[in-house]
Amino acid sequence: MGDSSSKRSSPWWWLSDESPAVSLPPTVTYEGRSAEAETTAGLWKPGDVLLDLYEVREVFTSGGRGLVYRVHHRGWNMDLAVKCPRSEFFQSEQDKADFEQEAETWVKLGLHPHLATCHYIRRLNGIPHVFAEYVAGGSLAEWIRSRKLYAGGPTRALERILDIAIQFAWGLQHAHEQGLVHRDVKPGNVLMTSDGIAKVTDFGMARAKPVGAVSCAYASGSEYASGSEQNTILVSAGGLTPAFCSPEQIQGRPVSRKTDIWSWGVSLLHMFIGSTYWSAGYLAASILADYRERGPADAGLPPMPLPLAELLQQCFQANPEDRPRDMLEIITVLQRLYAQTFGRSYRRPAPQAAKARADALNNRALSLCDLNKHDEAEQLWQEALTISPQHPESTYNLGLTRWRGGRLNAETLRQQLYEVGQAHPGEWLPAYLLARVQLEEGDWRSALEVLERVPASGAGLDEVRAARKAAQDCLHNSGRLVRRFTGHNGWVSSVCTGRTGRSILSGSADGTLKLWNAMNGRCLRTLEGHAEWVTSVGLSADGRVALSGSADRTLRLWQIETGECFRILEGHRNWVLAVALSSDGRLLSPVVATVSSNCGTRPRAFACARWTAMTAPFSPCATAAMAGTFCPAAAIAHCCCGTSRAGTGCGLSRAIAIKCWPLR
Repeated sequence: MGDSSSKRSSPWWWLSDESPAVSLPPTVTYEGRSAEAETTAGLWKPGDVLLDLYEVREVFTSGGRGLVYRVHHRGWNMDLAVKCPRSEFFQSEQDKADFEQEAETWVKLGLHPHLATCHYIRRLNGIPHVFAEYVAGGSLAEWIRSRKLYAGGPTRALERILDIAIQFAWGLQHAHEQGLVHRDVKPGNVLMTSDGIAKVTDFGMARAKPVGAVSCAYASGSEYASGSEQNTILVSAGGLTPAFCSPEQIQGRPVSRKTDIWSWGVSLLHMFIGSTYWSAGYLAASILADYRERGPADAGLPPMPLPLAELLQQCFQANPEDRPRDMLEIITVLQRLYAQTFGRSYRRPAPQAAKARADALNNRALSLCDLNKHDEAEQLWQEALTISPQHPESTYNLGLTRWRGGRLNAETLRQQLYEVGQAHPGEWLPAYLLARVQLEEGDWRSALEVLERVPASGAGLDEVRAARKAAQDCLHNSGRLVRRFTGHNGWVSSVCTGRTGRSILSGSADGTLKLWNAMNGRCLRTLEGHAEWVTSVGLSADGRVALSGSADRTLRLWQIETGECFRILEGHRNWVLAVALSSDGRLLSPVVATVSSNCGTRPRAFACARWTAMTAPFSPCATAAMAGTFCPAAAIAHCCCGTSRAGTGCGLSRAIAIKCWPLR
């Protein structure tokens, strides 16, 4: 997937080390411990897996500011940059809250092809971490320093500089339209993809200052300073970099989008000069004049066209009101200059607002799912579909979430994706997403048939090829033993899986429950509390709540995220042999049906002969419970009215005892 593509969850957990985006609660990890206990900020190393979701791939130092990690998000199947400030920058909870509030402004910018997306801020080990898009090509500052910007000679370098300058301006214009001023515009805050796409980064970070930030004079030229001199979080000093700052910043006056225009101009001047020999960006007008008099420092650098020099001179006006009106005005000048210089129109189209908005909402929704904010995520997907009714990723992600939660049937989801395909003829994505649903259903043959019909534009993509291989492998491996799970100290008496089969819950004669990652066989958490062996277990549709019955005559409800028992249900006079949660368990107000080896007398207990019932599933609508017994038939009990109807071959005298417990 491309850097700015809309994210989808991945269904092939049974064949790879990746788990879907809508997955287990994000704090569940190694047995009995959270990732916060397993890792310390600044001490991650390649190969570490955090929250069973982020796999550390690479570690970058960031001077005195902290560390930046490249991690692989297993659910989204993409790399992220995780920025981890040093803990000493936060001397109070308020410092952390202020940092998170400023970083959140970057998150709210959403998706744009010329911004590095910030997905969310998350605390690990008590320290706020910024999870942002990973861009592999390095920064514009590195391109200047390594002379990659000037490869191919002066003419090619000039074309590349103008191209980057326009993209740079597009990114800033989007931020300004959202009411955000960057405050620390510089080449070091522009990331480059390998194919030359520029992405502005670190929005909102300019005001996230460390305690005791150094003065501007001390930090002069600190963009390329050594680690010991970089005494800030993500920016160089006190929310600005002196070599690129505007006069109003250095004087402590209010800033505006015209402030970013000044710093953008200094950044462009830096591209033509090839270095920063100055220590104060507010002197840019005199630096430009000196450059125009002297010309390029060496033959490998392109000369600055006259219209561009005049544009920069306007950007460097001391009075902000005398600078260009906005970045759109600057872009118009640059595109005209490009056409005049190279005899052809600028090749990149302007970003499309409607699709970008829907993509941004979809990505933000998946980010909220990572933070366990599922209701907010659904609202964003609905908003995206209001803007773009047949948006493929939003249709898929919203439908998948509802299906996994038992609120949408698979047939409806497949029909929705079929209609998306009709609205996007010739596109590969809708067919691919439909095949992913079929893969998760276990209908591997149908998934393979759909994937074989994917248009040529997508047939060779890695994700489509991986899906095709997944379907083929599942067909080949069907019916074979895939994995063993070991760890209980007694015999296993009951097991169940989550709705999608990504997690497994087991109960044992050792009195414990264990939650397993079906992908790799790892025990994620052990739940302890029963005094006797666990006879039956169940999971809510969303995987957040577990239910257990025991020979100690009690039921227990557990929060999977924390491993805590939040309710004990008592009343049975003998072993509880079977339990089930209603399909609306995601609302945290399900009804629990339990079956005991003797009849009961509590309200809504369906009491008849003393036959032992072994199973207790609910109907899909959660209005009836069904139990299988030692007699040769089944009994159905209606929870709503307390009446009972026997199944074929089982008279009322051979029915069962069922208790229904509301959770509220």
